[in-house]
Amino acid sequence: MEILMQARLWPWLICLLLAGSALAQDSTAATQTRITFPLNRVFVTKAMGNGMDYARFNMNVAPGDQIHTKKLSRCELTLPGGSALRMDEKSDLIVGAPTEGQEPFLLNDGRLWVSMTPGDIRTFGILFGGSVYEFEGNGAAFRVERQADSLKVVLYRGYLAVGKKGGDSQLLTAGEKPMVAAPQIVNAAFVMQAPAEETAVEEGMADDSTAGDSTAMAVEMPETPAMPQMAESTAAAEMPETRPASRTPQLFIIEKNGTYTEGTLDIEKDAQSDWVDWNRRRDIYMGLKKP
Repeated sequence: MEILMQARLWPWLICLLLAGSALAQDSTAATQTRITFPLNRVFVTKAMGNGMDYARFNMNVAPGDQIHTKKLSRCELTLPGGSALRMDEKSDLIVGAPTEGQEPFLLNDGRLWVSMTPGDIRTFGILFGGSVYEFEGNGAAFRVERQADSLKVVLYRGYLAVGKKGGDSQLLTAGEKPMVAAPQIVNAAFVMQAPAEETAVEEGMADDSTAGDSTAMAVEMPETPAMPQMAESTAAAEMPETRPASRTPQLFIIEKNGTYTEGTLDIEKDAQSDWVDWNRRRDIYMGLKKP
């Protein structure tokens, strides 16, 4: 009998363990960066570990961890809040702490794609020419490609500001910030109608036995005050207006000397790129805005 009871309890215990594990993953997903799509040979060097380990689906990464993609390999990271960061083959990325003076992510080599959720504001670092370039995005979708003598930057939507770390000014700004006007707070003026001064005696309220008695008190029923009415002069509160972000892809080439030139992007040729097509399909799958 005891063995039979244990056999019946085991399935329930397994279900409880699986449910607890799923809840734990959901709670950490909102606060930690995860590797959500390691394609082929992707390795992670843990800051607090020894050597490299294979990247796994839904693997959490912490500040100081380093991610490497080998040839014909790619890696997607999902950030807290839902934004996505993707590395192409032969890329190297360091996960940093989002504190002052240190970028949350630093690309040492390779190509990077960033798709941010609306309203998300983040800074990404790109090591190039012995300097770190800071890319501050605001609801942006953009990609950066490290070339031999330059950085190729393509902005598809949102706002992007680029500047050298520690510099006094920004090198370039592109796109439009999704500025949202502050909601207008209107003090609505209400007009209360005062109760009528005159009161009336309800017919039939006086008792028959007291009819005609001059000392009998009449029951006074005051009129019910009218419901508050909005003054006609009061303006209705307007909904916040959102200025749409730029939808035109923009191309920039940043040179090693810190200057940049703006180029013309061949949209059809860009769309034929396997790297661009893969990222767009991943964005659709994740429910992010299509660039």
